Amino acid sequence: MILGWKKEPAGDSYFFGKVNGTDRKFIRLLAGIILPIWERQSGVVVILAELHRSSAPMDLTALAAKAGEWGEIENALVQYRRDLKFDHAITDCDEARDMIFNIRGLNYGIGEIPMVTYTAPKTAFTEAGRQRVNSLVAEGRLHCEDWKHVLDAEPELGLKALQAAVIWGSDYPAFYYKARRKKREGRPAGTVGL
Repeated sequence: MILGWKKEPAGDSYFFGKVNGTDRKFIRLLAGIILPIWERQSGVVVILAELHRSSAPMDLTALAAKAGEWGEIENALVQYRRDLKFDHAITDCDEARDMIFNIRGLNYGIGEIPMVTYTAPKTAFTEAGRQRVNSLVAEGRLHCEDWKHVLDAEPELGLKALQAAVIWGSDYPAFYYKARRKKREGRPAGTVGL
């Protein structure tokens, strides 16, 4: 799957593409990243797309996921940046965030679509974070059925990557550009001659 990115002249930008046979429009793409550092042998990357709808609650769709060792995670990150053009990378700690900057290939298209990195809030990895993810799945606002097998391969890290992206996304809602109205020129109707 390859997504496109469009920037309107008025300042609004969005991602677009065909997901599960339906044309979709997304406001932002979140990458939940758990790198294989410290005592971990494996890592997980989950790419979530937030549906572009300014007046409705957050609705996320998992576009891609990968579990594996360092080389597989690094290659997956570079491939997802090229194909899906994710613009938000959320990690579990500051050390992992620093390591993201050293991965070659993640600067692909950086002039057109900037990529910013964040560390997930510490509350994301508590019981409250797990329950928030489960409630979004139960409400039908987090769709990750297609990538469930990847998350089942590394259930603990997969849930941690989901929690990082979902909790950060709900703590920092997407910004929607509002078009400015033009000021009317001249005088209001019916005031001539007064």
